[in-house]
This record gives sequence, C-alpha cells and structure tokens, in this order.
Amino acid sequence: MAMEVRNSQLSSSDCSEGNLSWKIKCIELVKHAGKENSEYSHGKEIKKIYQDFIKQKKELEKKLKLTEDEIENVRKQLKEIIISKGDTTRNSSLIKLYELITKLTFAIDSPPNEPQGFIADKIFETFQFDTSKHSQQFIIDHLWDLINIQKEENSEEELDIAMVPDCQRKESNQNCEEFQLPQKRPSSPQETISKIQRLIIKENS
Repeated sequence: MAMEVRNSQLSSSDCSEGNLSWKIKCIELVKHAGKENSEYSHGKEIKKIYQDFIKQKKELEKKLKLTEDEIENVRKQLKEIIISKGDTTRNSSLIKLYELITKLTFAIDSPPNEPQGFIADKIFETFQFDTSKHSQQFIIDHLWDLINIQKEENSEEELDIAMVPDCQRKESNQNCEEFQLPQKRPSSPQETISKIQRLIIKENS
C-alpha cells in the first residue's frame, strides 16, 4: 500500500526519463515498499502465532482445572472410605460385644425388612420377623423373651449345682439328714437367687 501511495507521487514519465537520479529514486521506492509489505506480512504471522498461543494456554488452563477437580474429588472419596472403614471396625466390635452378652446372632445376608438369626447358649432358638407385619415393639419383646429364657436356663443349672449338699459329693462324708432338696424348681431367676442365699445363710449359721 505504501508503494502504491509513493508511486502515485511519481509520474510514469519521471521514471521513464533518462534522468539517473529519478531512476534511483524509483528503485529505492520499490525496495522500500517491498520491505514494508514484508514487515506487514511478518507482523500478521506473529499476531496469528500469539493468538494461537493464547488459545492453547486457555485450553491447558481448562484441562488443569478439570484435573485438579478430579484429584480433589478422589481425595474426598478416599477420606470417606477411611472414615467409613473406621466406623465399620467400631461397629463390628460393638456387634461382637452385643452378641457375646445377649447370645443373639443376626444373619448378615438377610433382607433389611426381614431380620432373622438365632440365639444359642444352653438352648438353640431361631427367629425371623417381617417388619411389614410385626411392630418394632413386638420384635423387641420377642427377642427379650428369648434372652430371658437363656438366663433362666443358666440360673436353673447353677441352682442344681448349688443345691447338691456336700454330703452327696464323692469327696465329702457329711451327714445329709439336715439337708432337704427342693421338690420344685423356682419359677424365676429372682426366686432362685433368693433360695441360694437362704441356703448359704443356713449352712453358715
């Protein structure tokens, strides 16, 4: 464009004349115009490279942000797994302690709405409930009944051992006339304990 403007300042006759100075000026103008066109093209190329660089930079920043979000999400999930594993360990210990005390064992693979399992100590009993048919209180009462039955069995067995006088044991020569075995077993653990206490007091008096 600069060449066209500057060339317009010269007439065609000026460059065609034999005047050497005008010819030199024409050659210089052509060279200068070519140089300006080359610089202009070079500038456009640099601008395009810069725009491509900015575009790539934005794409890389976007990918980096997505990667950081994924890392943070994985970190949160890992933390939740660790916490959940700790809770599971504590819950497992509590369940084992509960089973040890109550003798109740629940089936792990049973449906959530159908709790089932067994109680095993001196006697073995199974249980199965349907929460759509049985109320929560009914289930609790039934399980407590099973636990109490086990306790009563244990108490009666302990009573049988305690009621045997020393004279009837192989290692004793004591007279058995003063002892009288009960004809009927107590109906409850409380009565059993009371009876044992009375016998102990009588034996020590």
